[in-house]
Amino acid sequence: MRYKKFILSALWAIAVTAMAHSQAKYVFYFIGDGMGLGHVAATEFYNSQVAKNTTPLLMTTFPYATFCYTHSQSSPITDSAAAGTALACGKKTKNGHVGLSADSTTAYKSIASRLKENGWGVGIVTSVSLDDATPAAFYSHQPSRKMYKEITSDALKSGFQYLAGSGFHSGGKDYFSNELKTMFRNAGYDIVQIADSIECHKGNKLLVIPQKANYHIGHAIDSLMEFSLSEMTAIGINHLNTQSPDKFFMMIEGGNIDYAGHSKDGSTIIKEIINFQDAIQQAYNYYLSHPDETLIVITADHDTSGFTIGHRKGNMDYVDQQRISKYMFGLFCNKLYSEKKSITWSEMKQILADKMGFWSTIPVNEKQTKQLEQLFEQVFKNFSANEEKGLYQTFDKFASTVFEIFAYHAGYDYIIDYHIGSPVPVFAIGQGAENFKGVLDNTHIPELILKACQ
Repeated sequence: MRYKKFILSALWAIAVTAMAHSQAKYVFYFIGDGMGLGHVAATEFYNSQVAKNTTPLLMTTFPYATFCYTHSQSSPITDSAAAGTALACGKKTKNGHVGLSADSTTAYKSIASRLKENGWGVGIVTSVSLDDATPAAFYSHQPSRKMYKEITSDALKSGFQYLAGSGFHSGGKDYFSNELKTMFRNAGYDIVQIADSIECHKGNKLLVIPQKANYHIGHAIDSLMEFSLSEMTAIGINHLNTQSPDKFFMMIEGGNIDYAGHSKDGSTIIKEIINFQDAIQQAYNYYLSHPDETLIVITADHDTSGFTIGHRKGNMDYVDQQRISKYMFGLFCNKLYSEKKSITWSEMKQILADKMGFWSTIPVNEKQTKQLEQLFEQVFKNFSANEEKGLYQTFDKFASTVFEIFAYHAGYDYIIDYHIGSPVPVFAIGQGAENFKGVLDNTHIPELILKACQ
């Protein structure tokens, strides 16, 4: 009997020791740019009640869920540069700074750089420009997020094995100039711009940029993407699993959630978060094959717009009636206005019926119809746009009102077209996920990831 107890005790001690020394070898760090709690709740409601999916959003099924605060060193309302620095480096800084202390004297080392120094493969993936604030925080150290040339130079020096995004602000009007292509090739990167050619690359370092580079890859609702975030994530997993099979780290940013939030475009926000889930699924599939060695962490840098399901008379069944983003509709209207192209009210009504479900499904009332017709005359006949300038795009009053009316019928509401100071969600699964509990600050997250890797 004593011998049996001794054996059981020894086995238990071995198991506890093994557990104590377990560590994450494959880390997937997802950042939904601008993804607040209201964004997730609205998308979950759409997923279950409108799309009729019996399975919840993947991230909401993870065993560990909490929230984190997002304030920067300089303001209760962070920008993406300061928030990205906190999430990448575990340090607060002032708004506008990337990977650099508030007084610009200390360069902060990101979790990606630390892991690379320890032999890890590293990948950075985003649906927006690779020199944008969030991805930049993982490799750059600059006093302004607008220093795109310097940030791109830091990307070249990073040596990260996988980079994927929509382009570079530093790449000129085409977002990926020939000069920039040469610079990356000279730095040892294979460049892939066509999905069909992905199998042709053989190098250690890979850069994926769409042929039609831009400041974002396009919105999921418009179905115009050459590479989706999910595809870029899958390519990265395959590349890093080949080049660094023992251990790798990937940061994947859903940047278009933020753009849709700044535009106050609820349906596009929801479709972007669904698209974000598709990318998370790629990492989750990898986790299922390596459950004891993989950690997946999902959070946001801040809440953009305070988007929520705003009033009880709204009907979320109308979400799928919107078939164009406010971004694309705004470009369409701007082109009509700037080129003074001829269009009749009847033609515009048909466009709104086809793209927004107006009158055909959504009961746009007589007062709203009259308001739209008056604005149509003002903008497209009298050519007085009465523009509303947003952070990334300017909308004429007609386009803005179209989406305000849609929001009323769908039940959307927003606080503002910029960031707010509310906490954001955190979800985790896998090796070390049990540490993601209690109320967190955004600076805690990279520290907890590093803890799981040690």
